[in-house]
Amino acid sequence: MEEEVRSFDLQEFIEVVKPEENYDNQIIVMEILGSQITPSGQDIFPLRFEAASSMLVCKGELSVTMDYMPYTLTQQMLLERSTLHVMNGFQASHDFRGYHIIFGKKILNYLFEETVVIPKEYALSKRYEPIIKLDSADFHLLVDIVERLRNNIRRKDHFFHKSIILNEVRNFVMESSNFGMKRIELSGVNFEISHIEDLAVRFMQLLAEKCLEWHEVSDYSTELCVTPVYLSRTVKSLSGQTAMDWINKARIAEAKILLRKPDNTVQYIADKMNFSDQSAFGKFFKKHTGKSPVEYRREIS
Repeated sequence: MEEEVRSFDLQEFIEVVKPEENYDNQIIVMEILGSQITPSGQDIFPLRFEAASSMLVCKGELSVTMDYMPYTLTQQMLLERSTLHVMNGFQASHDFRGYHIIFGKKILNYLFEETVVIPKEYALSKRYEPIIKLDSADFHLLVDIVERLRNNIRRKDHFFHKSIILNEVRNFVMESSNFGMKRIELSGVNFEISHIEDLAVRFMQLLAEKCLEWHEVSDYSTELCVTPVYLSRTVKSLSGQTAMDWINKARIAEAKILLRKPDNTVQYIADKMNFSDQSAFGKFFKKHTGKSPVEYRREIS
């Protein structure tokens, strides 16, 4: 029987964990020690956590399986996890120490709609490249922000309590995004968003949510109230790739994630990704990767 991916709500997490540094059930900061992480509770996986989070490693090693892909984090690494990622499990070395920073959807929507503009390429890249290796200066900058955020959450009698917390959240999001954008050489982009950039951002957001179901440019253009030609031209003018290029790229990435899980049959993946049959999925995958799904699975096993 196919293993179901559970959805884990932020409120449910708060009720179970009862974190000390918690602002309005939307911003949570936790210091995590390896001695506190035990195999118990691992049976809740796989799950999608209905909040975004970052894990900043200060010491030791953290092994995370996400989207059926193993990652190893060591000192001065940052893991950024979105609501789209599937968490499959984790374990930590006994000497592990790090921070887990969690943001609810409400606070993220406020930040990205009102104050922080994240370039489209970076927003999509985080889905498939979730780890950033920081240099010493950048690492200590983030640690300072996290510690200030923790302290300010505790200062409940501060007249500007909400404002000082939101300032530190903005700082954290913008600094961590800056490090990620440097990694993909986007630091020179003009971040003042125009109408066509806004359209491209909304396309990328839809793509992350709907690429398993929607295969054609027209699926996205209809939702965005523009023509397929206009959408593709807009996306290409900003990214150098057409809307169809991005759709295919996202679908291949999702297919690879599904193929990493041994229990997923090729037929199951073809059905989940809305292909007419297994053969159509196989031809699509081989066209874009040079390998059949079975060959790819054998290569990574």
